[in-house]
Amino acid sequence: VALIALASLAGCAVSPPPVLTIVAPFDEAALAWAKAPGSNTISGDALLRTVGGEVKTCAGLDVSLTPKSPYVEEYMARRFNSFNSGYSPYGAALQGNYALNPALGPYVIRKKCNAQGAFNFSGLPDGAYYVVANVTWQAVQGYGAYTYLATQGGEISQLVEVAGGKEASITLT
Repeated sequence: VALIALASLAGCAVSPPPVLTIVAPFDEAALAWAKAPGSNTISGDALLRTVGGEVKTCAGLDVSLTPKSPYVEEYMARRFNSFNSGYSPYGAALQGNYALNPALGPYVIRKKCNAQGAFNFSGLPDGAYYVVANVTWQAVQGYGAYTYLATQGGEISQLVEVAGGKEASITLT
């Protein structure tokens, strides 16, 4: 009986997800262009609509700007299932472990959306960038005595190209 119990417990063991790696090598030379001075601007806002029709924005939440490179492009394609734009629900697990190379950090600009859910990145050199905004909120889930607060929403991304001292205005939704 003990052997049967032990064998059945072994069958219940959960194995960790496979560790997948980004195939494209991290190459700082492919990002060097993003450190040059520039006169372009990317501005916009980010919002999601609830099932009930209420609009939620990124007000007070994180928004980031990451220059495009083969390494970043592959990560974004896996994270958002698209090379151009996408949505990832809060708590969605990536298939595998995509720990980004810490050397990418200095190339990522991080800000907070303002009270109206708007953001602005200025002084950018010509190039393509991924904008990623966090639009999350708390909502009551469950029924009766079994209610709890759950985070809803997620992250929205979009690839934006700027050149010639222009402003690109976008709405992430």
